[in-house]
Amino acid sequence: MTASAESAGRPQVAFGCALLCSLVLATALPRGLVAATCDRTGCGLISCGSPAVPTPQSMWGELQPADSGPLPLGRDSTAFDEFQQYYSSFPWFTGLDIQNGYLVSGLAYGLQVWDLHSHPENPDALGKLDFSKFPVWVDSAEEKWPIQDLSMPAGDDTIAALAGHAGIGLAMADLSDKFKPKFLYQSYKKNGEEVYATTIGGTEYAFLAASGGNPTGGVFVYNMSQARQNPGCAESLPFIGDPTCSGNVYVGRIGNRASVSFLHGVDNFIVLASGAGSGFEIWNVANPAQPSLVLSALNDIPACRFDLRSVYGVALWKDSSNHYYLGLRTEKYNCNLQRNVNEARVYDVSCITGTCTGLGNPLFSQELDSGTSSYFVTFSRSQNTPFLYFGSDDKCRGGSQREWLFDVSNPSAPRDITPATGYWGWYYRGGSTGFNNTMPRRGKFNNEYFYRSMLSLFDIHRHTAGVAPTASFTWPLGEIYPGTPVLFQDTSAPSPSTWTWTFSDAAAGAAPPPNP
Repeated sequence: MTASAESAGRPQVAFGCALLCSLVLATALPRGLVAATCDRTGCGLISCGSPAVPTPQSMWGELQPADSGPLPLGRDSTAFDEFQQYYSSFPWFTGLDIQNGYLVSGLAYGLQVWDLHSHPENPDALGKLDFSKFPVWVDSAEEKWPIQDLSMPAGDDTIAALAGHAGIGLAMADLSDKFKPKFLYQSYKKNGEEVYATTIGGTEYAFLAASGGNPTGGVFVYNMSQARQNPGCAESLPFIGDPTCSGNVYVGRIGNRASVSFLHGVDNFIVLASGAGSGFEIWNVANPAQPSLVLSALNDIPACRFDLRSVYGVALWKDSSNHYYLGLRTEKYNCNLQRNVNEARVYDVSCITGTCTGLGNPLFSQELDSGTSSYFVTFSRSQNTPFLYFGSDDKCRGGSQREWLFDVSNPSAPRDITPATGYWGWYYRGGSTGFNNTMPRRGKFNNEYFYRSMLSLFDIHRHTAGVAPTASFTWPLGEIYPGTPVLFQDTSAPSPSTWTWTFSDAAAGAAPPPNP
C-alpha cells in the first residue's frame, strides 16, 4: 500500500506499507481537557491548570503547536502556587528578541538565552542572568513580575537591554558568552515598560519607555557601545545626587512626556505612546542627542464627556519599497454606541522621511476584544513576510480569541492567520481548558516558528502555509499476519486536508516498513 497526505495546492509526500491496511484517525485526549471538571471561578490557582498541553489537532490550521506533549518545565510556570512558593523561583516570560539564531527571553527575574539552531521546535536552554546580579532591584515588595521587556540591536546577539518596573529602569546584559551572561549597566529610579535597541551610525543605542520615575518618566536614551567600556556600573541620571558612570552612557531624554509606556522603532525613527488619553509621536533620532519630532497624531478632540482616545502598543516597519508603516492598538469611547471601541490599526507614515502634514486615514482597522489596560503590538518577520502580533496582559478571562497574528504583507488588508477554531482560546485561564497565569503578551517569528511569551508559558507554534506536508502514521508494534486488521493513527503534518491511499499486495516475504 502506498499513501500520501496533502494540503490544498501543495505537493504530495508518499510513503509505503506492505500490508492490507485500514486507517483510523485517532488523537489522544489532551490532559488539559480534564480541566472542565475543575472549579475555575476567580483568578487564582486551579489544580487542573498545569501542566500546559498544546492545542489539540482538531483546532489546527495555518498554525499548529511545535510541542507534541506537555511543555517542558523550563518553559512552563503554570504549577506556581503563590501561597507556597517564591515568584522568583519560576521563569516568567514577559518579552523576547531573536538575533542570529539565538532567542533571549526577558524573564520577570532576569533573562534566559536559547539556541534555535539545531532544533528550533524545542530550543536548547543556555545561560541565565539572575536578578541577584542587578546592583539595584525593586523598590516595592508588591511588584511580582518586575522585568517587562527585552530588546537586542538587529544583527547583534552579544548584548541586550531590559526594561523593569519598581525603580529597576533599564539594564544591559553582555551575551558574548551565551552560557554565562553578565550584567553590564543599569539606569535605576525609573519604571521601565518597553525598550528598543538599535544601531545608528555604527553606535548601538537603547531607548527606554518609562511610565514614571525620579524625577519623572518619559523616553530615555543610552549608548550601549559605551556601556561595554565600563562594565558593571549603575547610575540614576537624570536624577542628581547618586554616583554616576564614566563614559556618558546616559545620552538624554526625548520629548517632554512625563509618562511613556509603549515604544518601538525602525531605521532612525522611534514611535512612542503613553496609553490612556493620548496619541502617539514619531521622532527622528538620527542624532539621538538632538532628536526631532516628525509626526504627532491621534490627539483627538473629545466629542462627548468620556471620548478620550488612548494609544497603546505601537510598531514601526519598512517594506522593500521604502514605505514606512505604523501598527498600533487604540481605544476610544464611541458616543453613539455608548461603549469603548478597541481597534487594531495600520497607517502609512512614509511622510516621516520628509515633512508630515497630518496622519491621514488608516489603511486598515479592525475592532478587537478588550478588557485590560495594557495592550502590546510586536513586529517580526517570517522569512520575508512581515507580521504584527497583538497581545495583552489579561491573565484571568477566557474567550475564544484575545490575540491576533496578522500577515501585513499587504498593509491595507492584513490577514489574521489564527485558525478560526478557538485556537488561542485553548490556553486562557478563564476558559474550560486553560492554564494558570497565562497572559499573551509578546511573540516573534524566526523562520516558520512563532515564539510566544505568555507569562507562565514560553511556547512555540509553526506557521504551516507554504510548507509541504509530511505523511506519517504509527501502528502497533509486533508481528502482523495477512488478513489481520490493523489500527493506524495518523500523525501527518501540518494538518493535511485530504488523504490518498493506494492498496497493493505485499511482495512475498516482505517485511513491514519501520515505524516512522
